[in-house]
Amino acid sequence: MRHRVTCLALIALLATTSASAAPTLTYSQATPMTETSATPGAAAVPAGATPPASGAASLGIGIAGNAFDLVAPGTPGEVSVVATGPLPTDEMATQLVLVRNLTGAPVGRTSIIATARDASGALVALGASFLPTPVLVPDGGLAMMRVRFQPAQIPAGAMVEYQVWNAAPRPEVETLQGLALAIDEMVFMDGRYQGTVTNTAEVDAWGGSVLVMCFGPDGTVTATGAGTVDPFKLSPGATGTFAVSTAAECDRYIVAAGT
Repeated sequence: MRHRVTCLALIALLATTSASAAPTLTYSQATPMTETSATPGAAAVPAGATPPASGAASLGIGIAGNAFDLVAPGTPGEVSVVATGPLPTDEMATQLVLVRNLTGAPVGRTSIIATARDASGALVALGASFLPTPVLVPDGGLAMMRVRFQPAQIPAGAMVEYQVWNAAPRPEVETLQGLALAIDEMVFMDGRYQGTVTNTAEVDAWGGSVLVMCFGPDGTVTATGAGTVDPFKLSPGATGTFAVSTAAECDRYIVAAGT
């Protein structure tokens, strides 16, 4: 928690800078947090299905898509970054980051601290993540995370490093804050990805969201998008709809859904 508070304080002190080109991205892992009060492996909500190794389309709870073969395999023993979307271009935008859990056990409440430095090594921007989607990530599974930078515009030539922190799942937290939603169907129509999700848990799901990450044939993330689930509350077994705008339709994608 100290790391997160310190980074958020630093974010407030950074001055706004401009951007004109994509910075270089690097991945770095921090030592995972350990919480003795948590019970590893305990899950009160459906654990997202482990993505298949092939590029075949797959629907599941929390994660679906047909681009799983285009992302990095991940680092054994860690929750690691395996793909990153375009960096934000305005004060309200966020970057989507895809992580894979290879710790050997489920993880919950993964978080990311991102640092951007210029060619001299000076800190120019910091980023902090929201809860992952889905929050509970099974061993071998994927989750998407939204990282917001401050300042939002990263200077050209900057290098961005991501530190990933994770903790063992706590069922009471995952149940209240991080339900995974089953992705029933998704099509590209009227310039948006539209589809349906279902709450397969035994408790109400509030404030669902759907995140989409588009991939080029070389594995580069070409576009991302985020949308909300309607209605805001899904009772157990209820189905909701979503619409997510991206820059264009993509042949290869990964989509995440949860609360």
